[in-house]
Amino acid sequence: MRTQSLSTNEQYWRDRYGMPPRVEESPAPRRRPLRATRWRRLTSEVSRFRKTSRWRFPIGFPERGTLLKLSAAFLFAIWLAGSGIVLFNGTPADAPAAYTLAARVLPLVGDADVNAPKPLAPKSYDALMADFAGANEASLVALRGFVLTGSEGFKAEWLSSLTQLEAVQTAIVRDSRDWTDGKKLLQLSDLRRASLDLVTQEQMLAGLVNTPNRFPGLRLYNEDVDPALGNAIRLCDQVLQSIMASNWAGTTAGIDTLAQLRGNVRLLREGLASYLPSTEKNMSPDLQAAHQAIAGAGAALAGIRGKVSPADQAQIDRLALSLQSSDRQLQQILALKQTSRWDYADYAFRQKVLPLAEKISGIVGEWRSAS
Repeated sequence: MRTQSLSTNEQYWRDRYGMPPRVEESPAPRRRPLRATRWRRLTSEVSRFRKTSRWRFPIGFPERGTLLKLSAAFLFAIWLAGSGIVLFNGTPADAPAAYTLAARVLPLVGDADVNAPKPLAPKSYDALMADFAGANEASLVALRGFVLTGSEGFKAEWLSSLTQLEAVQTAIVRDSRDWTDGKKLLQLSDLRRASLDLVTQEQMLAGLVNTPNRFPGLRLYNEDVDPALGNAIRLCDQVLQSIMASNWAGTTAGIDTLAQLRGNVRLLREGLASYLPSTEKNMSPDLQAAHQAIAGAGAALAGIRGKVSPADQAQIDRLALSLQSSDRQLQQILALKQTSRWDYADYAFRQKVLPLAEKISGIVGEWRSAS
């Protein structure tokens, strides 16, 4: 049914602009939801069946709310069972994102260290010993290659072998829970301490490679002695120019002494730049002669000091002091050059890393021979 309920104001504007009157539809009768209708029909059929059937329910048929609760509980039980199957059997390739996220998050729960090496699969005692010996040897070979070449490839192999060594050691510790030999347990404690010291020494050694700290004597020369020798050459030039300009009587011998000293300092500086980084133990005869001349330069400079002006005397004093300090440091550097500590990375590998590695290999070798 359609009705027309128009206000006076609205009818006025509709009549003015020639618009048809507004037609309103009467509200449709309220209809019950289809679900309720079906439920009422179902309950009536169930009641009729109970009245007419000879088979009787032992208890009263549940009401609508009870059925909903039972259905919800049944569905929840099915969901729990499905979730357990997924978690225990692994995440399938076509699993939804929720299951994938759960598979990634669940292993992080607890005190597990995500950066720790992955535990190895259970192996026999002999296999664990063989793996440990192999990982220890691989670590030494890779580290030695890194020391000799400075290659980043050897460094990456060394780091990988450290991870493998730690994983095998963890597996051995887990296997030791079944050991009954007290001596072996004490040796295992020694092995773990030696392994910790070995890793510390290897990390220190790897930090020296490709850095100036690998050759401390060469670093001392480059930072202190070489600049001092260059400054001594400049001082010799300044004193020579000043003495020749002053034209004092008896300075000819002093000019010759300063010129020879300048030549020896220049020769020594150039020779040390190639000798110190090399593997040669002894200097060439020319380099040794230049070094001896500089070591005795103090007496020669003192002989000409009184024959020059006071300003030149002050410069000669600075030159003598600079050469004396440089020669003292240079003697320490040359003495270090003759020892195995010159290449401290190689020294640390031979004197600190190898003994610890041999100790560990001895313990593992004794275990393997006794098994």
